[in-house]
Amino acid sequence: MHPYQLIQYNNGWFLMGPGSGREGISNFAFDRILAMGPDLATAFLTSEIALFARFAEIIGVSFNEAEPVQEIHLRFYDGRGSYVRTKPLYASQPLVASDANTLELTLRLSPNRELEPLLLSFGQDLEVVAPASLRERMQK
Repeated sequence: MHPYQLIQYNNGWFLMGPGSGREGISNFAFDRILAMGPDLATAFLTSEIALFARFAEIIGVSFNEAEPVQEIHLRFYDGRGSYVRTKPLYASQPLVASDANTLELTLRLSPNRELEPLLLSFGQDLEVVAPASLRERMQK
């Protein structure tokens, strides 16, 4: 493992970097690391991946290379919009429409392993309007 960056997400810390026999960037939760130390026999891997820019494209710590950055249109019902206004899901979530009962917004990011459970946590108070692929997964 070649440590590149520390990330805090959902009250946990993660070590990010390439290595461990996996392609691309891996994440390792601090609370699951049993031991670590320097490996002076292995050359440090450099990377062309700009991690700070990549983290601006996701919620959480996992990257899904199969899912490009896309516009995700969400509609919140029954007062959940006021919750999402005061506790944003994402740093940038432009409002599309709002009234007493609903709130619509967009997120421009790459769907990943952390996004879907977050959206599912809103239950019937959230409708994924687009993209169709994410909408279908949320309806299952």
